[in-house]
Amino acid sequence: MDAKDLKRKDSAQRDGRSMIYTAKSHDQLGDEESITGHFQQIIEVPSDAVERATVRSKGRSVRLYVAGNHDVGFGDTLIRKAMQRYKNEFGSVNYKIQVGNHTLVVLDTLALSSDTPSIHEESQEFLSQIGQDMTRRLVANTAKHTE
Repeated sequence: MDAKDLKRKDSAQRDGRSMIYTAKSHDQLGDEESITGHFQQIIEVPSDAVERATVRSKGRSVRLYVAGNHDVGFGDTLIRKAMQRYKNEFGSVNYKIQVGNHTLVVLDTLALSSDTPSIHEESQEFLSQIGQDMTRRLVANTAKHTE
């Protein structure tokens, strides 16, 4: 990929299924890749958690994002517009990804800390589904934060 390709990709419209981010460049070493850190390239990161998992399962690195309280608020003070903007930009706030024989679960605990059903129900449903899907758990934490 040369500079023209990068510029063309950088200015390309997003298709709604993926997001474009700047990331470290990779050099080819046979079938493996190593991060050189000398260049920048544009990579497409799928919005959908299943697509991210597919990319990761092929040995590719995927940058994962997690919403924080400074991004979207916390519990009942969660800012719905900020959360929607975050989801539009980075995709779901609840997802799981396979790394080897491990399952990493990214869970929106900020919303789970809310007593308002419209805020916490998406994360609660995801957590319930994960609990049914997983046969073994290394860590399980369902404690609610209280002030």
